[in-house]
Amino acid sequence: MKEEVMYNRTNKLLALILIITVIANVIQCYNYKPNERFDWTGGVISSKGNIVQVEVCDFKGNDYHINKDKILDNSWNEINGCEDYMKNVFFPDSLSIKWFSYKEQKFYGGDFVLPIEMIRTKAVQMGMLPSVKNDYDSDKILHFIAEVQPNGKFAVWMQKFDKNDKDTKFKIGTYQAKEIKATWHTR
Repeated sequence: MKEEVMYNRTNKLLALILIITVIANVIQCYNYKPNERFDWTGGVISSKGNIVQVEVCDFKGNDYHINKDKILDNSWNEINGCEDYMKNVFFPDSLSIKWFSYKEQKFYGGDFVLPIEMIRTKAVQMGMLPSVKNDYDSDKILHFIAEVQPNGKFAVWMQKFDKNDKDTKFKIGTYQAKEIKATWHTR
């Protein structure tokens, strides 16, 4: 009789642990949103002949830092970005950028909101799959690139490379940064 009572208590305890584990997994899956996480990286370029040095180019969600000592002026042939891509992160919804224009001898910068719904729609059209479905081939990584232009203007692009060295680009939008008072700080 005592053994039967002990088994009942053990079974009830195990059932309770199972229920708590299932509930915790459902909550984690809901908050984690695996179908909305993608592999992407960010970078910055300068339009051809526009000599700049970028101090900050942070797409929200990517925790790397660009090489702020690199001087850019060669357009798409020279991307200042992260070598590694991010896994399982949401698409960026904003961009913080700050740069120095050598031709104008001015600093520009600001924080800008990116059109996240347009980014999601275009990413699906480009054949991007959520990270949970990805095989982590390099052609499944989306590149977000800020193209710095003269007079404080810049454009944000999405770019995806395929295995045949063809690339697909889409301009997300153009923005106007403000002239700011700043000095060059070292990290």
